[in-house]
Amino acid sequence: MLTVLYVIALSASAAWILGLLLQCSDLLSSLIELSSAKDVQLTTKVDRRRVFDNVWSIFGGVVVVVVVSLGLLLAGRLLFDLDRPVEAFLVIAGVVLLIVLGALGLVALMIRGDALSYAVLRANLSEEHGDRIKAEQVAVFRAQLAQVDSRKRHIRFGLRDRAGLRPVRARLAQVADDFGVVPPTGFAAIRAIRWKTANAYVWVGNPVRLIPSIFAAAVLVDVIVAVVAGARVSWPWFVVPVIVAALSFLLALLQARVALAAKAAWHAVYSKQRLDAVKLIEELEKSSRKGVAGLGDRVARALQILRDQQN
Repeated sequence: MLTVLYVIALSASAAWILGLLLQCSDLLSSLIELSSAKDVQLTTKVDRRRVFDNVWSIFGGVVVVVVVSLGLLLAGRLLFDLDRPVEAFLVIAGVVLLIVLGALGLVALMIRGDALSYAVLRANLSEEHGDRIKAEQVAVFRAQLAQVDSRKRHIRFGLRDRAGLRPVRARLAQVADDFGVVPPTGFAAIRAIRWKTANAYVWVGNPVRLIPSIFAAAVLVDVIVAVVAGARVSWPWFVVPVIVAALSFLLALLQARVALAAKAAWHAVYSKQRLDAVKLIEELEKSSRKGVAGLGDRVARALQILRDQQN
């Protein structure tokens, strides 16, 4: 039984390390996304790439390399040490499949088309500014605005977007409105998010961030069970898991706080870009309703000429 408990403790510790790497990767991507929350005037009709995709592609590449290395090591052991060629072939096939899937995912990420955004729509409208366009073209721009609104108008929290997150969403909207007056600089956006708000978001909206703390607590429970079973365990085995669980929870709160700050900052940027796009659409709509300059005078002269000819 003690051997089983020892294996469980090692497995939980390894899972905690993997969870810690995931937390650090997510924290890094949120920090980069927060620092890039700026209203950039696009000179081309190309939307920005989310740095979130780039950071997580790096992490995914590292995981693929580690899994492939372990798979090849296992296949070599099965083939040369244990003389089990069938199992070795299956492991190698799994490794090749993982490499192919990873390559396809990378290619799909590179060739993925950029979705329409407020920045792109504003750039397109700016190119038409000063020109007379038809009412149908204005209707197309309004349809594009509605399309972007369906994705960017409101703050969203992914699959676990539920009614319990309304206070968090209201707080982020208030922070975004403040950013509309004074753009966030440095860690101002992070300071604007309270720890209470981050805690509510973690427990209700994203409990996955608590997994490392759960694994650390599992190690502590495993040690307690080993002591009850008669094992002699030194005091660090009780103290270290508690400290690790607490630190993992604080890291989850910090991770959630930075992610919420990034959402609020980008929502402020989107709101400004949308306001600019709406103003440009209204200007184009007014210009499309105007008559041609001097058209009334030319029509009056043409009618007068016709009357003179008839007389």
